[in-house]
Amino acid sequence: MLFNMIHPIRRKDLFRLGLVLVLAAAARFYHLGTSEYHYDHAVLSQMAQQMVETRTLATLGMITSVGVPNTPTSVYVVALAYVFTADPLLVNAFLIALNVAGVGLLWLLAHRYFRPGVGLAAGLLYALNPWAIFYSRGIWAQDFLTPFMLAGAVSAANGCAGKTATSPSLATTSRRQSACRYSSGSQM
Repeated sequence: MLFNMIHPIRRKDLFRLGLVLVLAAAARFYHLGTSEYHYDHAVLSQMAQQMVETRTLATLGMITSVGVPNTPTSVYVVALAYVFTADPLLVNAFLIALNVAGVGLLWLLAHRYFRPGVGLAAGLLYALNPWAIFYSRGIWAQDFLTPFMLAGAVSAANGCAGKTATSPSLATTSRRQSACRYSSGSQM
């Protein structure tokens, strides 16, 4: 099963992680002022600013191209930055920092549950991928989903590996192991 082997993080691994994060940050923060800022970016910014100014929670997100509203999650995330600044450039920097954290989460997931070399390769590929860099530099609803998805994946992997904050009961452990076996395909 995938989660039986957990590779520990050593000092040299932290150095490699630091290198990956520095490269990811340098690539994403380079010429910050040249980031895209179009209609969708402005609408999301406006919704987040309105939420901060009126102190009310948004109930819907941006309307998609097919007319269906997104969830307000992206508005909430962007509003976190607008609490501290009204400058879209600094908000963009906040979202870039989230995406750099996502690079670290991918490294962590690949390092711990596959191999340290896989973690380094995955981290470098994600840190320096031109499309990943491009899509991590904007205030757009889809530009910062990856860090949250990776945080969920790390959390799920930790749960399957038995790395929980509290000691679960026997029934909870049994359910978790069943869910992890099913999700990893070992019950086929």
